[in-house]
Amino acid sequence: MDGIIGSQRVERHRTFFMTPAARQEPQSLAKQAPSARTQGRPDRNAERAFVSILPGNESLVAAECVTSRDLSSESPGFGGTRSVRAFLSPEILSLLPVIFAIALGVLLVVISLALSVRELPAAIALPRDAGAGSDLLLSFISPELADTIEVEAASEAVNVPRTPVTLQVATHTVKRGDNLGAIATRFGVTLDSIISMNGIKTASRVAAGTVLKIPNMSGIVHTVTRGENLSIIAGRYKVAVTTILDANDLASETIAIGTTLFIPGARLSANEMKKALGKLVIWPVRGRLSSYFGYRTNPFTGSRQFHNGLDIISDYGNTVKAAMDGKVADTGYNTVYGNYIILSHSDGYQTMYGHLSRVSVRKGGSVSQGGGIGTVGNSGISTGSHLHFSLFKGGSAINPLKMLN
Repeated sequence: MDGIIGSQRVERHRTFFMTPAARQEPQSLAKQAPSARTQGRPDRNAERAFVSILPGNESLVAAECVTSRDLSSESPGFGGTRSVRAFLSPEILSLLPVIFAIALGVLLVVISLALSVRELPAAIALPRDAGAGSDLLLSFISPELADTIEVEAASEAVNVPRTPVTLQVATHTVKRGDNLGAIATRFGVTLDSIISMNGIKTASRVAAGTVLKIPNMSGIVHTVTRGENLSIIAGRYKVAVTTILDANDLASETIAIGTTLFIPGARLSANEMKKALGKLVIWPVRGRLSSYFGYRTNPFTGSRQFHNGLDIISDYGNTVKAAMDGKVADTGYNTVYGNYIILSHSDGYQTMYGHLSRVSVRKGGSVSQGGGIGTVGNSGISTGSHLHFSLFKGGSAINPLKMLN
């Protein structure tokens, strides 16, 4: 109900929160809430609230708010009593629950985002190209995540191994039908590792029942020689000194001559691998042997003399192949060997091919194992078409049959 008293308007807004008891005694409620008219002239901008508690009830059952506004004070402008009256108007009051709900929702979203940022896994890679400023911002958002990234960056900068690995050796008994390649694959190591760890000279001759030592990592065995130290050995195999120390569980870098070390990640040379696999030296031609390595009776003089190679019978003009990768050290003609070729190879090896009908390479050129270098002939002192083949190591002749399959 609205009414005008003098120059003032009295607005009465009455809200009832009715209990059953309140509905039965409306008159007592009215009596306990005096109206503005019985109080005389109300003060300007006065607010009064009257709350009645019905006998026997513990809850709020009625409230009456009386707002009086001085009509003569309603003038244009902002501030003063006008802003207060606007804030307390029924329209604003009715919007307060909505404003409160929106503010609460925004607050919950902010809290949820903050918690999700703190729960990011440490492995997430965040952009770091913004410079030091991005690290500073990251430290405010998630100090733990920033610290983790800084530690990882520092570890990468100094190349610190995450977990030192010490050599451990298992055993495996070779079964019928086993081969070294399959065994290496089964244990997750390189073929070099098994060959080197067990000192295998010829992989194809590992018999069933042989007990092999299997390392827990790939690498090879190295025996320390005079003049070597850990720095020299590490440089040779291109590994860190600490890696060798950890693998061999060494407390000091002092090592004695003859010490056997395991070098993680190292590989055998191409020649060493070919040698173990029986492929270091291949047959230059195929054919029957007419003369072997060692002492023999000279077919022309009948005297006993040393024969430094093999005589392999082959048809005239058949291709002669390089027994190993290498370079052409010399070519020419010799009274005994006729047309010849000498090849030099890594690790101090040399091969010689004699009695050729034709030479197809030049001195200083490179050759590949199995590549053609000439043809079989009967030049020099010879009893027929054949190839004389010699193998040298460090300038000394060795039996080619020990290297050929």
